[in-house]
Amino acid sequence: GSRPPSPTTMAYPAYAPVRQQRRRRWLLALLIALIIVAIVVLAVTRRNEARGVADYLAVAHEVAAREAETAASLETMLATITDIQRPEVMRSLEELRLSSEAAAETLAATSVPTAAGEANGYLVAALGSWTKGLELLDDAIVLVLDEPAEAGGTDRLEETFDLLRIGDLAYAQFLEAADGLDDA
Repeated sequence: GSRPPSPTTMAYPAYAPVRQQRRRRWLLALLIALIIVAIVVLAVTRRNEARGVADYLAVAHEVAAREAETAASLETMLATITDIQRPEVMRSLEELRLSSEAAAETLAATSVPTAAGEANGYLVAALGSWTKGLELLDDAIVLVLDEPAEAGGTDRLEETFDLLRIGDLAYAQFLEAADGLDDA
């Protein structure tokens, strides 16, 4: 009769190990492709974020330069206030306030990348404080000119200068935070 199977014959077809090797190679190739795609996506994301930070810093620099001009104009106006007619003082203050508000609007319209969030917060605080200080300065000067003996004008001037100082401190914090962002 019947012959027992020889020890060299297998119960499974001979192509099974080859099939497993092909499957492993295919999975390895797929894993490598996924890793490459992930690396490319990460590189593009970082590049876009760096570009966003650079764009934000360009706008922040523009806003800061505008505010520096406003501060210089205010300093000149205060140094020569006794030589300027009252309407000219009031017009100058209004221009300075409008310039500061325009700077704040420019910054508000700018896209802020996540990495620049802290720096932007300080700059927004500085602009808000400076703008509020300029608004109060207008009122303080009117009070001082109209009723010099009244303490309200002096108190309002002190409040104004405090707000301007707070803006300066917030701006110093902005510069510190922005320094860590600007790799270029």
